[in-house]
Amino acid sequence: MIGNDWVPFHRRLAKGRKKALPRGVRFVLLELSLEARPTRGVLDLPLHWSTLKAVHDLLGGNRREIKKALEEFQKPDELGHKSIEIERDESKHRLILTKWEEWAGPKSSTERVREHRDRQKNAAIANGETFHAVPTRNDRNALQYSTEQNSTEQESNGVSSTRLPGLTELETEIRRHAIFAPLDAHAIAEHHAGRMMTGGQRLEWVIRSIEACAGSHAGLGLNAQALTGRLNTFMRGARAPKHDDEKPVRKFVETGDDKPPTPEELAAKRKAHDERNAKLAAERKRREEIGQPLGGGPK
Repeated sequence: MIGNDWVPFHRRLAKGRKKALPRGVRFVLLELSLEARPTRGVLDLPLHWSTLKAVHDLLGGNRREIKKALEEFQKPDELGHKSIEIERDESKHRLILTKWEEWAGPKSSTERVREHRDRQKNAAIANGETFHAVPTRNDRNALQYSTEQNSTEQESNGVSSTRLPGLTELETEIRRHAIFAPLDAHAIAEHHAGRMMTGGQRLEWVIRSIEACAGSHAGLGLNAQALTGRLNTFMRGARAPKHDDEKPVRKFVETGDDKPPTPEELAAKRKAHDERNAKLAAERKRREEIGQPLGGGPK
């Protein structure tokens, strides 16, 4: 059965430099965004296939349009950001939509209310009206209704966003790492705390995944969108440790019999991640100089 999920189409995809792209090429980006919706912008591809073959197998359609789209959206924009990045080594083959969170990611109720309030205010100013921040009891405006509706939806699920279990701990852990300073820690924590209520993850697992992400991506220079995507990937993939006889890193994350890895194991993992990422960065730079994207690129 075909699902009814969807992603938004942004006007930016049809303006500026992208205006010159064939419509089929632009649509490839939308299809990839829709396919990556369950994983929030990350697509795992067959390890031994070329990127072009893997994406064509996933989407179907015109192979030349897909090839053109992969080439165009891997080019840096005016800010030096790429819409698509390919990560490939001996253990993984991934296509990352670096702007997925910004372009297609779900917004929190706070963001939706803020945008609705801004639209109401701007419309009132444009019409020469006076904008009243606090409506009267019998003259409720759309903002008040929207706020109450969001609150009712959250309460109907048995918990409001301010009372989500683990929200405070997750936000605190994200803010603890300097590398995540540019990110919206509250929004990321709020979204994942809601996911934890039905996903079966334990708080201590996710805490460790945040720390692991911070250690593995330190010094890589990822932009905020790409770093948000990687952090979400680490948090979604948080699992119980293989060994349960180790001491916890911090008391407030210990609930149950599962224990985090030892400091020595964390240091070894971070060192391995840093060495691998340094090699990838050097290889990426070398291939960019000769015009060959990492992973072989589209063929």
